[in-house]
Amino acid sequence: MVVRGLAGRTYTDKVRDGGEFKEEEPDVTLPTFTDRVYIAPVDAPEEKDVLIGTKSGEMTFAVTNAARINGAPEPVDIVVWNPYADASPGDLPPPSYEKFVCLEPGLVAAHKTLAPGAVAELSQKMVAQKSSARPGGGPGAPDSCPESNGETSWYQSYRIRCKQPARA
Repeated sequence: MVVRGLAGRTYTDKVRDGGEFKEEEPDVTLPTFTDRVYIAPVDAPEEKDVLIGTKSGEMTFAVTNAARINGAPEPVDIVVWNPYADASPGDLPPPSYEKFVCLEPGLVAAHKTLAPGAVAELSQKMVAQKSSARPGGGPGAPDSCPESNGETSWYQSYRIRCKQPARA
Protein backbone atom coordinates (compact mmCIF):
# COMPACT_ATOMS: atom_id res chain seq x y z
CA MET A 1 0.00 0.00 0.00
CA VAL A 2 1.07 3.59 -0.58
CA VAL A 3 -0.19 6.92 0.72
CA ARG A 4 0.26 10.00 -1.45
CA GLY A 5 -0.17 13.66 -0.52
CA LEU A 6 1.99 13.93 2.60
CA ALA A 7 5.30 15.00 0.98
CA GLY A 8 6.80 18.00 2.73
CA ARG A 9 5.01 17.42 6.03
CA THR A 10 6.93 16.85 9.24
CA TYR A 11 5.95 13.69 11.06
CA THR A 12 6.47 12.16 14.47
CA ASP A 13 7.55 8.54 14.13
CA LYS A 14 6.39 6.60 17.18
CA VAL A 15 8.29 3.50 16.03
CA ARG A 16 11.56 5.45 16.04
CA ASP A 17 11.29 6.73 19.62
CA GLY A 18 9.05 9.69 18.76
CA GLY A 19 11.63 11.36 16.52
CA GLU A 20 10.55 14.06 14.08
CA PHE A 21 11.33 13.72 10.39
CA LYS A 22 10.35 15.43 7.15
CA GLU A 23 8.55 13.35 4.52
CA GLU A 24 10.59 13.68 1.34
CA GLU A 25 8.92 10.99 -0.77
CA PRO A 26 5.76 11.54 -2.84
CA ASP A 27 4.64 7.97 -2.03
CA VAL A 28 4.72 6.87 1.60
CA THR A 29 5.22 3.12 1.58
CA LEU A 30 4.66 0.86 4.56
CA PRO A 31 7.29 -1.88 4.36
CA THR A 32 7.43 -2.47 8.12
CA PHE A 33 5.59 -1.58 11.33
CA THR A 34 4.55 2.07 10.89
CA ASP A 35 2.99 4.48 13.40
CA ARG A 36 3.30 8.15 12.39
CA VAL A 37 1.55 11.45 12.97
CA TYR A 38 1.92 13.82 10.01
CA ILE A 39 1.76 17.25 11.59
CA ALA A 40 -0.46 19.89 10.01
CA PRO A 41 1.32 23.16 9.30
CA VAL A 42 -0.25 26.03 11.28
CA ASP A 43 -1.34 27.73 8.05
CA ALA A 44 -2.72 24.51 6.50
CA PRO A 45 -6.15 24.59 4.87
CA GLU A 46 -9.07 23.12 6.81
CA GLU A 47 -9.06 19.90 4.78
CA LYS A 48 -6.26 17.58 3.73
CA ASP A 49 -6.67 15.38 0.68
CA VAL A 50 -4.57 12.25 0.34
CA LEU A 51 -4.70 9.13 -1.80
CA ILE A 52 -4.35 5.57 -0.57
CA GLY A 53 -3.57 3.00 -3.21
CA THR A 54 -2.01 -0.25 -4.18
CA LYS A 55 1.56 -0.11 -5.46
CA SER A 56 0.35 -1.38 -8.84
CA GLY A 57 -2.21 1.43 -9.05
CA GLU A 58 -5.16 -0.94 -9.49
CA MET A 59 -7.26 0.82 -6.88
CA THR A 60 -7.04 4.13 -5.11
CA PHE A 61 -9.09 5.81 -2.43
CA ALA A 62 -9.31 9.59 -2.42
CA VAL A 63 -9.51 10.59 1.24
CA THR A 64 -10.54 14.03 2.49
CA ASN A 65 -9.74 14.69 6.17
CA ALA A 66 -11.03 17.65 8.17
CA ALA A 67 -10.98 19.02 11.72
CA ARG A 68 -13.14 21.67 13.37
CA ILE A 69 -13.44 23.11 16.86
CA ASN A 70 -16.79 24.78 17.55
CA GLY A 71 -17.43 24.85 13.82
CA ALA A 72 -14.20 26.69 12.99
CA PRO A 73 -11.76 24.89 10.68
CA GLU A 74 -8.52 23.65 12.21
CA PRO A 75 -5.40 22.33 10.47
CA VAL A 76 -5.76 18.54 10.52
CA ASP A 77 -3.00 16.10 11.46
CA ILE A 78 -2.93 12.74 9.65
CA VAL A 79 -2.21 9.50 11.51
CA VAL A 80 -0.76 6.68 9.35
CA TRP A 81 -0.48 3.25 10.93
CA ASN A 82 0.23 -0.34 9.86
CA PRO A 83 1.09 -2.97 12.48
CA TYR A 84 2.78 -5.51 10.23
CA ALA A 85 3.60 -8.73 12.04
CA ASP A 86 5.16 -6.78 14.94
CA ALA A 87 1.88 -5.55 16.43
CA SER A 88 -0.83 -7.11 14.28
CA PRO A 89 -4.09 -7.54 16.20
CA GLY A 90 -5.90 -10.87 16.11
CA ASP A 91 -8.41 -9.65 13.52
CA LEU A 92 -5.60 -8.75 11.11
CA PRO A 93 -3.65 -12.00 10.77
CA PRO A 94 -0.59 -12.29 8.52
CA PRO A 95 -0.36 -11.54 5.65
CA SER A 96 -3.43 -9.24 5.78
CA TYR A 97 -1.33 -6.32 7.03
CA GLU A 98 0.40 -6.18 3.63
CA LYS A 99 -2.82 -4.82 2.14
CA PHE A 100 -3.79 -2.66 5.11
CA VAL A 101 -3.28 0.95 6.11
CA CYS A 102 -5.03 2.92 8.82
CA LEU A 103 -5.29 6.61 7.97
CA GLU A 104 -7.11 8.88 10.43
CA PRO A 105 -7.66 12.61 10.86
CA GLY A 106 -6.50 14.02 14.18
CA LEU A 107 -5.87 16.98 16.40
CA VAL A 108 -2.96 15.27 18.12
CA ALA A 109 0.33 17.05 17.38
CA ALA A 110 -0.51 20.15 19.44
CA HIS A 111 -2.53 20.24 22.64
CA LYS A 112 -5.98 21.73 22.23
CA THR A 113 -8.11 22.94 25.11
CA LEU A 114 -11.87 22.60 24.90
CA ALA A 115 -13.98 24.81 27.09
CA PRO A 116 -17.07 23.28 28.72
CA GLY A 117 -19.70 22.76 26.01
CA ALA A 118 -17.14 23.07 23.20
CA VAL A 119 -17.14 20.56 20.35
CA ALA A 120 -14.20 19.12 18.41
CA GLU A 121 -15.13 17.28 15.21
CA LEU A 122 -12.94 15.12 12.99
CA SER A 123 -14.26 13.86 9.69
CA GLN A 124 -13.09 11.71 6.83
CA LYS A 125 -14.61 10.99 3.44
CA MET A 126 -13.24 8.12 1.33
CA VAL A 127 -14.09 7.69 -2.33
CA ALA A 128 -12.98 4.44 -4.00
CA GLN A 129 -11.61 4.91 -7.49
CA LYS A 130 -10.51 2.29 -9.99
CA SER A 131 -7.23 3.20 -11.63
CA SER A 132 -4.65 1.92 -14.02
CA ALA A 133 -2.38 4.81 -13.07
CA ARG A 134 -0.26 4.95 -9.95
CA PRO A 135 -1.74 6.78 -6.97
CA GLY A 136 -1.65 10.52 -7.52
CA GLY A 137 -2.98 10.55 -11.04
CA GLY A 138 -1.48 12.64 -13.78
CA PRO A 139 -2.05 11.39 -17.32
CA GLY A 140 -4.45 8.48 -17.05
CA ALA A 141 -5.74 9.66 -13.67
CA PRO A 142 -8.07 7.36 -11.73
CA ASP A 143 -11.46 6.50 -13.19
CA SER A 144 -14.35 5.97 -10.81
CA CYS A 145 -15.60 2.52 -9.88
CA PRO A 146 -18.05 1.24 -12.50
CA GLU A 147 -20.06 -0.86 -10.05
CA SER A 148 -21.52 2.15 -8.24
CA ASN A 149 -22.51 4.52 -11.01
CA GLY A 150 -19.42 6.69 -10.68
CA GLU A 151 -18.02 6.28 -7.20
CA THR A 152 -18.16 4.39 -3.97
CA SER A 153 -17.87 6.65 -0.97
CA TRP A 154 -17.80 6.32 2.78
CA TYR A 155 -17.99 9.11 5.35
CA GLN A 156 -17.28 9.08 9.05
CA SER A 157 -17.32 11.84 11.60
CA TYR A 158 -16.29 11.93 15.25
CA ARG A 159 -17.67 14.53 17.64
CA ILE A 160 -16.18 15.17 21.06
CA ARG A 161 -18.10 17.43 23.44
CA CYS A 162 -16.45 18.78 26.56
CA LYS A 163 -18.84 18.78 29.51
CA GLN A 164 -18.64 20.97 32.58
CA PRO A 165 -16.70 19.05 35.23
CA ALA A 166 -18.79 17.79 38.16
CA ARG A 167 -18.43 19.77 41.34
CA ALA A 168 -17.71 18.07 44.64
